[in-house]
Order: sequence, then structure tokens, then C-alpha cells
Amino acid sequence: MPNKVLLRKNETTAQLHIIPYKLTGDFEEFKNPVLGLIGFANYLYDSGADVENFNYYELISSYQQNVGDVNAYVYDELWEWPSLGFYNRGVEYFFTRGDIGYSIYTQSENSSWNNLESEFQEIISSFEFLDTSAQLNPIDSLQANQPTTSFGPWSGTIDKSEEYSQIGYKASNTNLSNLVIEADFDIPYYPYGFSDWSLGFQFRSNDTGMYRLIITNKKSWHLYYQNSGSEFSEIASGNSAQISTSTFDLYKSNKLKVILQDDLGWLFINDRYISDLDVSAISAQGETYIVSAIYYDENFVVDVNDFKISSLTSVISNQNGIINHDSPGDLMPTSELLSDLSDVIIEATFENPYSIYEGNWSYGFGLRDLNPSTFYAVVLSSDGYWDHILRSESKGRDGVLMTYGSTSVNLANGASNTMKVILHGSRGLLYVNGVFMGELDTKDILGTGNAYLIGAYYEDSKLFGKSTKYTNYNVWSLK
Repeated sequence: MPNKVLLRKNETTAQLHIIPYKLTGDFEEFKNPVLGLIGFANYLYDSGADVENFNYYELISSYQQNVGDVNAYVYDELWEWPSLGFYNRGVEYFFTRGDIGYSIYTQSENSSWNNLESEFQEIISSFEFLDTSAQLNPIDSLQANQPTTSFGPWSGTIDKSEEYSQIGYKASNTNLSNLVIEADFDIPYYPYGFSDWSLGFQFRSNDTGMYRLIITNKKSWHLYYQNSGSEFSEIASGNSAQISTSTFDLYKSNKLKVILQDDLGWLFINDRYISDLDVSAISAQGETYIVSAIYYDENFVVDVNDFKISSLTSVISNQNGIINHDSPGDLMPTSELLSDLSDVIIEATFENPYSIYEGNWSYGFGLRDLNPSTFYAVVLSSDGYWDHILRSESKGRDGVLMTYGSTSVNLANGASNTMKVILHGSRGLLYVNGVFMGELDTKDILGTGNAYLIGAYYEDSKLFGKSTKYTNYNVWSLK
């Protein structure tokens, strides 16, 4: 006998769980065929109520019923998960037989319950018990699955081809606020004609509210917010040609990525940056899901590849310092190297080291530094330009990829500029003083390397005896 049995009916939300428990230690008393059954049923029922934290819960009725030839305590219940916003109906059965206690619970989406209840009863009434030994769950290990800080990669199918009101979803069992969410969705298909479709992510999902970020077959994206007890409200939306709706499109699937950090998020579709996301209404940790068919009357099937979640890990926090320009020869003056980093969020505020009339200055970030001749640099200069540079054996020392001027760069002596780069995979984003500058193409170096601050990038800006001051230096790893 396995530790747990799960039965599911295809194309419905029906589930039947069977969990046996070994009645040992402090739970020997539950072996009593009369008084023990009451204690066992109350213990598991109360434990379940403690860990589930429903948004709504109603005990419809409780009664006794035979399961096979054994008397069971039964609880008929209706509940709503706070994180998904729909009602489930279920019946739980608790009984003991010798030194084994059993928990059987059935459930489905509430609107389907009347059609499924008789099938549940037929299955349960057919149970027979054999006198065999088994490896069983100790009853004192009863608890909810502990959430984790990473998930995946998971690949599978979410089937919403039947007409029932529950949305399609895949839970990650994570409890995170700052994270990276990724999944690659095949083009949905329709077993029964045509249907609109919507799919995406639900995140920071807890008893105070949730967000949903979805794309649709109309090539639109939408960010929804719901606080506890309210309807969903749309807080951002747009259209994007990056969304694929047919195998004849440029992309044969929809690769979605959302990066979340405190009050901000960033949306990527098929490896291109789409938009910032305002997620300031919920800062607390919560569960993360794939969701599909969030709108009424959507019936489709979607295959999902590489659904994965990783948390943001702080590497450097609010560090202040000075980078002296007196490095030997043609070496760049830098801060201390941070090793083994690839995907990061890096930010710092730099103070202009001297007046532009005294000399040129240039400062910024070194990223994915594999060796002294292979790395990315993102640099602000005293001419008001920002440069994205690939240094490599093939590109050479002066391999500027992008260079743009911006009125957002402060040039005055003693003024400061705050730089921030979000770097993930083949794409990066640059912000200067809170203003989005542009996307960075980072596909040439994808491996892990050093990250650091640069005090003077160009040779003519490395003035002897001078230094670059920095404050609020922060780095987060996205792996």
C-alpha cells in the first residue's frame, strides 16, 4: 500500500485522496474501536482546518456512514481558496481499522458536484479491506506541505476543454514576493471547435489578495489585481506583436517571464522586454501559479514547458565606498569582485568625481566578467551618453554595442546618478535615475562571472589622485 493514493477523473476537477496513518506512540488510543474513532476524526478534521486558511468555509453537515464494513465519521464541506477565487465542494471520511487510521476525501468544483457525487459514493462503497502490512504515514507528521523558494522546471498539460467554471492552474508550492517566473506555453488547441484563450501567471497570492498577469489570443496582455474580498481590477494592459497565436507566427510558442522586486515588476514575452509592472499594492509573500482560462466560456488545452521559479537572493546590501583611480597600467579601477554571478539586479548611486572642465569621467558596472578581456560594461560618461560594451577577444577592447545620449544624466560637479541594470538570460534593462534607457543585448556571454562597480572605464577618465564615490550599492542574484 502506498503512502497516498490520488484518483482523478479526466477533464473534470474531481479528485479522491486516500491516506492511511499508522496509529503508534501517543496515538495508540485511537485504536479503540469506539472512543478512538471520535478522537481520530476530530484530530484530522481540526488539523485540516488549522492549515488550510480558507477564504470561505462552511461545514454543511456531519454524520456517520459505513465505508466497506467499517463505520466512518463524515464531514460535508464547502470552501473557497483565498488564492484562486472559486468554490469547491467535498466530503471527508475518517475511520480506523486495527492499528491503521484512514482519511479519504473527495472534492470537485462546486458547480460540478451534483453530477459527480454519485460516482464518488459508488467508488467508496466498493472498497474492500485486506489484512496486509504496509509502510504508512505516522500520524504525528500530518501537516501542510512546506512552501519552498524555488520550483521546476515542470512540463505538462493544463486541460480546460470542458465547460466548467474553475480556471485551469498549476501550483508551485512556493511562498515568495521577489522572484523570477518563467514558462513556455505552446499555442493552445481546441478539441471542440474554436475558443478564445487566456493564460499566464498568478503571484503574491495570499489571504490579502493576488496579481494575475495574462496574455490572450487577441495579442494583448493584462495585469489584474484583487484584494481580499473584492473583484479583480485591471491596473495595466497593452498589445504586443510578440504574442504568438498561430504556428504560422514568427514564434511557435509564448515564452513568458516576469521578474518581481519589491514594488516593481518586468514583463518579457518571447525574450523581449514589454513593460514595467506596478506591483506595489501587495508586498507580502505568496503562492505562485500558472493560470489559464480566466475568462468566462474559454475551453482549450495548453501544453506547458519549463515552468520554473527562482527567488531573488541578496548578495550586497546598501554598501557605500570609494573607488580610487590609481590602478596600475591600463587596469580599470573597480570595486571588489563578486564571483559566480550571471543573472542579477545591480544598482548603485555614483557621485560625479570632478567637474567636466577638469576632465572626463566614466563609471558603471562590469557584468559576466569571465576574464580581463571578456565581459560586459554598462557605463555613464561625462558627455551625457551611456554605453553598453562587449569586451571579448573577437570584438576587441572598443567593441561598443550601443551608445545613446540622455538628458536624464546629471553632469554637474558633485551631482550623482543612480544606475540600475536588470540582467536575465539574453536580455538586460538599463535605468538611469529611475528612467528607462533601453534594452541590452546580452546573448554573447551567458555564463557566470564576476560583477563589480567600475570607477573609471575609459583611459582618459582615469585621473591620478582622483576617486569615484558610490552609495546604496545593491546586488541580487536571480538564480
